[in-house]
Amino acid sequence: MPRSPRSSNSSRRPLWLVLLIAVGGWIYNTYFTAPHQQTRAPHQSAERQSAPRTSTSRKSSSRSTQRETVEGGQLITDVVTKVYDGDTVTLQRTGSIRLIGVDCPERKQQGGEEAGEFARRALLNKTVEVELCAKQTHDRYGRGLGFIYVNDARGRRVLFNSEMVRAGYARVYSLRPCTVDEAEWNGYYEEARAARRGLFASLGEVPNAAAYRRTKR
Repeated sequence: MPRSPRSSNSSRRPLWLVLLIAVGGWIYNTYFTAPHQQTRAPHQSAERQSAPRTSTSRKSSSRSTQRETVEGGQLITDVVTKVYDGDTVTLQRTGSIRLIGVDCPERKQQGGEEAGEFARRALLNKTVEVELCAKQTHDRYGRGLGFIYVNDARGRRVLFNSEMVRAGYARVYSLRPCTVDEAEWNGYYEEARAARRGLFASLGEVPNAAAYRRTKR
């Protein structure tokens, strides 16, 4: 019987010890357990939300790359500020551009004024797209070598270089290494001849500018 009171007293914990244990447990749960779970949840959610954005961005970048590097060429939007002759123009930012695939009569050559006027009506002060040659961006004179794209009367995007041949104002002339499909473009030339377009109507042919340049050297 004397042991019972001592056992009961010894099993009681002081109030300060009980409070200390309770506070310690609350601190542990608050600062070591709960924050860890709360921190991970938003992070996982952010990963799930950001994945579609990353995928979309890659697709958009891919489309942009395909659009701006046709066959490796650099595509530039610019404004034509001057037309020197039928196959050489000046752009606001890009500078002088020699059209790939065509050779128009020189300015002082027969047919030169007509070819230049055709180019002026189509290009001067117009916003165009220029695709520089992938293999050689400039010639020995510092002119950019490029294809020029414009919108026609119907709003369709067309390649002006080949339109010069179709309209009967230029011969097919590949500037190696920047070449075109000469068989196809010569088909455009014969089409213009048969329809008597451009210089075929007034001169019966498109004068040979390369031969003219050789006589002037």
